[in-house]
Amino acid sequence: MKLKHDRLASLFSGHKKWWIVGGVGFFIILALVAYGFWSVKVWQAYETGYTSWHDQLQTQTESALTMGVATPQAQQSKFAALQHVEEQAAQGQAHCQEHQLFHWQRQFIEDFRSKFDRCATIVEHTAAFRQDLTAVTMYLKNESKVVTALRTAADANKEVGDAEWPAVLARWQSANQSIKSLTVEKSFVPVKQLADDKTTAITVAWSALLQANTDKDKAKYEAATKVLAESYDGLGDITQSSESVITPLIKKLEASYARTFTQPQAS
Repeated sequence: MKLKHDRLASLFSGHKKWWIVGGVGFFIILALVAYGFWSVKVWQAYETGYTSWHDQLQTQTESALTMGVATPQAQQSKFAALQHVEEQAAQGQAHCQEHQLFHWQRQFIEDFRSKFDRCATIVEHTAAFRQDLTAVTMYLKNESKVVTALRTAADANKEVGDAEWPAVLARWQSANQSIKSLTVEKSFVPVKQLADDKTTAITVAWSALLQANTDKDKAKYEAATKVLAESYDGLGDITQSSESVITPLIKKLEASYARTFTQPQAS
């Protein structure tokens, strides 16, 4: 038995290097297999991450866009929801950052490259959508401020006697100053200027009417009344001007929404 044991020991000793090499090779192969499985899991998690973000963004967008604006409070709630959508849309690039240990693989493996390219396409479309959404949201915020100023002044016109006319004039002067002081985006400048002009015309007409009434000048009174009525009619021009500006902005937003959420992404 001892002789047999010595022969085995001699055999093992003679091939010791090959046993070591074989063992190391086995562990290298095992490590490569594990790395391969890990790679697949990481890329799957990568795709799941940006897909989930994209789906949630669509849900939040649809919810915000369908919110009502019947009251000032509802308007503020909608603007807050839209701003949240903008903030979420800005996170797209972060969701496209690959794992540092595996980013090189997309240069050689078509499936991984496809996942990355799809994310890049989504982020590109989302960035354009966010820009268009911001343009519309900021426009609507500016419009809301003008509408609030006009509504506040117009409420003072309901069935008032000449004793309340100075208060009515003061309300229109206040509305005019509120509109003048607005800081707005470039797209809203023409509407702001028109609203400024129209409210200025109303304050001038009211001032003339008050003076004619004080002077008991019938001719001037009738002329001022006519001018005041025409000035009120001119407020409709603000709505037309606003619609002419907001319509192309909304169409652009609808197109970017379709690219971002309803059209199939590259895969």
